[in-house]
Formats: sequence, C-alpha cells, structure tokens
Amino acid sequence: MRIRPWHLALLMLLLCGGVFALLEWRRSHRDFSDAALLMRLPDADGSCLYLDVRALRRSGLLEAIAGPPTEEEPEYKAFVAASGFDYRVHLDTIMAYFGPDFDLFIVRGQLSWGQISRYMKDNAAQCTNAVCSLGLSGGRFLSAIPLSENVVAFGVGGFRTVVFSTLDLRARKDPNLPSEPLWLEFSEAFLKNPKRLPEGTRAFLTAVAGAKKVFFAVSPDGEMMQGLLTATFATPEEAAAHRAKLEENTNLLRTFFERDHQQPDSSTVAKALLAGSFEQKGVQVIGRWPLSKALFLNVVAAH
Repeated sequence: MRIRPWHLALLMLLLCGGVFALLEWRRSHRDFSDAALLMRLPDADGSCLYLDVRALRRSGLLEAIAGPPTEEEPEYKAFVAASGFDYRVHLDTIMAYFGPDFDLFIVRGQLSWGQISRYMKDNAAQCTNAVCSLGLSGGRFLSAIPLSENVVAFGVGGFRTVVFSTLDLRARKDPNLPSEPLWLEFSEAFLKNPKRLPEGTRAFLTAVAGAKKVFFAVSPDGEMMQGLLTATFATPEEAAAHRAKLEENTNLLRTFFERDHQQPDSSTVAKALLAGSFEQKGVQVIGRWPLSKALFLNVVAAH
C-alpha cells in the first residue's frame, strides 16, 4: 500500500489526540487529597504547618482570631475586592513549609485562578504558562501556580519559580496526614536553629533539644482544647531523660505557685503548663496539655 501525505497527517492527528487524552486523563486522576498535597512539601531542614480552616470556622474560633472585618488592612480589602477571595468565607485548608531559603504554601478553597492571576498582573507580576511571579522587597519573589480547580500553590524565595518545588512528589518519612485540625512539625535541622520562631516558642523547644523531630498539634477536646507534643529521639534513653526533664520543669513551676499561694488564670500559659502530663513510648516523648479557648486565642493574638 502506498503511503500518501494525508495518511501521515491523519496519523499525526491521532497521535496528538491520544497524547492530549492521556495528559487530560492524568490531570483528572491526580490525587489532590490533603495527604497527597503534604507530599509536595519538603520534610527536611524546615518546619511544616497544617491548618484546617473549616474546623476553625465551625468552632467559631476563626472569627475570634480574625477579629471584625472593619479592622482589616486596606490592602487586604483591596485584594478581596479585586480577586473575589476572602479567607473568612472561601478558604478550606492551608499547608505551609518554612525553610531556610524559601517558603511554600498550598491553599485549598473556593478559588478563581483567573481572578488571582489578574490581581497579580495588575500589580506588575509576570505571568507565563499559568505561572505568575511578583517582585517583593529584599530581592525576593512571590510566585503562584494552580494545581487543580480549587488548589493553588504559592512560593516565596529568591527566584521567580520557587513555587515549582510544589510540583514534585516526595517520599516523606511519615506519609500519613495527622488527624488534628492544627499542627506544626519541626525537623531536626530547624530545631538546631529556630531563629524564626517567637521567643516563647524557642524557650519551649529547648526542653526537647536534641530531638530528631518534634510534632505539636491542637485539637478539640469537648468544651476545651488539647495541646499534643510528640518528640522523637535517637534512643529510648534520650527519650527517658527528656521526659524526666519536662516533668521536673512542670513540678518546679507548680512549686513556685504553691509557695506564693497563687492560682494562675485559666487564660494564661502557666495554667496549661501546670496541668501537663508526659509519657514515654520507645524513642518518643508524648506530652499533653489542656487548653482553654481563651488561652488559645491569647496565644494566637500574641503572635
């Protein structure tokens, strides 16, 4: 059979159509669950944060944390007016990575990439192939890219395409997503140099200095909330020593209050620290603290 030019044209058309169909199938079948999105963030050298904004909204804590809309900055009001996105209403979850050289954020919610990219363009951003980058002060850039219809990734760093780091899937040491609506995970490298943390948090982390990883979470516990600490060490002996140190610090604080015949207010950190309990499971030290909602709001307001 003689091959004619239109045969080649038809073959190329079929191949292109097949490639397009394969790409569309892969796009529509990619996993954008929270657990899968967590694998797009590094788990070394920095810290990770997860926040279930929906849970905060249902509990009424989001409104208490954010304050009334009248107190919002004019720049944020302008962003809401231009992009149509208001975190009070449209935000569902946030995942973030804070590293030594760049930060990454993966946001899920009722998002419009068209409106977000248009807002960035109106503020002198460069947008090419669904990636937008905006110059910031100090030689840093904000970059953004849509991952799916309702998931957008942002990056802040010293180059325009830092957000591309969210396109890689990583084999994390612990791929399971914790069940708590708010948690922080600190790597060993981050714990050795936690300069980006508030002073009070730095002092707290010294009690678990030397840990390979520290996980801290806040979750509802009836009418109260509970703070949960899990610190992982190299050996059970190290874990036992740090559990004893945490108990010693708690007993020392309790002695101070008993000596002065005082009881701290329920909305203070001291009240929660006095009620701390600790246990050791192999190489892990687990600490638990009951938290009142008033205390939680005070801590958030202070930082």
